[in-house]
Amino acid sequence: MTRNERMISLRKQSGMTLKEVADRLGVSEATVQRYESNKIKNVPCETIEKYADIFGCSPSYIMGWDNSESTGTDDVYVRIKARRCEIGMTQKELATRCGYKDHTTINKMENGLVDMPLGRLRQIASALDMSFEELILGK
Repeated sequence: MTRNERMISLRKQSGMTLKEVADRLGVSEATVQRYESNKIKNVPCETIEKYADIFGCSPSYIMGWDNSESTGTDDVYVRIKARRCEIGMTQKELATRCGYKDHTTINKMENGLVDMPLGRLRQIASALDMSFEELILGK
């Protein structure tokens, strides 16, 4: 996959719009669209780093130098993201199933920026059609 294909894939997997990504990056929606369509070929390093932070992957993954999306965050949160992607669920869909107003908390959790209480992890496991033990222990 090319850099721009990875950028598109990460955004779509998260359920974010071009505008939402643009707002987080501090650029216009048109600029993000040009990154994703490869019309801007030399994306600034700072932008690649911000993009990686938003989507919880490494800059190396976005650039195509590394095939692993994981940044080494807590295994539970990695399992949540992996399961969500495996079943084709967006962050927005998971957030809705768990009673959140939007996907921001799910995004932060998957990026290791917030810790979730056990009760919420039970709810997330249920929303992902997996047992709490599977989620916590990885079995």
